[in-house]
Amino acid sequence: MTATAAFGAMTNPRSRKKGPFLIYMPTIERNHPSLYAEQRAMPHKPFVLLVEDNPDDVNLTMIAFKSNRFPYEVEVACDGADALGFLRGKSPGNLPALILLDINMPRVSGLEFLEQIRSDARLSNLTVSILTSSSQESDKVRARELGVVDYIIKPVDLSEFDVVVRRISRLMEEVLHHRVG
Repeated sequence: MTATAAFGAMTNPRSRKKGPFLIYMPTIERNHPSLYAEQRAMPHKPFVLLVEDNPDDVNLTMIAFKSNRFPYEVEVACDGADALGFLRGKSPGNLPALILLDINMPRVSGLEFLEQIRSDARLSNLTVSILTSSSQESDKVRARELGVVDYIIKPVDLSEFDVVVRRISRLMEEVLHHRVG
């Protein structure tokens, strides 16, 4: 597994160019089967899987989590295909408590990702919330049909992200309480 540290660099999945990255964040790399084996061996802690292809949006989200003392670990997949590989490599007890999913991504879009996990018996009950810039009604309707628990429009400003982080924190608490209770 690789990690990007403070003032490190992250490769933009769209342009393949490296750019600045401000905080530590584990990342899932493409085409690394050994990564998935390594992930299966890790002890389970509740975590969120953020599926987002835009490094700027990942950065903004992670800064908002950190500044709001988000108490859960966050893993990042750069698109739906990477997220599917990651999930399929996890043991059933090591799956994320919550998936935050963008809709507009290359290779496998958010809606295609949802269709695939809902048709996979082992992954079909995962809790998914949309976190996207898409406000298209057709996306909202299709996401609801595919069983998302929330549809959040990404704020463009970090200060507006505080409300989103509180909303995601409450959702995580509900998910974890339901799993325990």
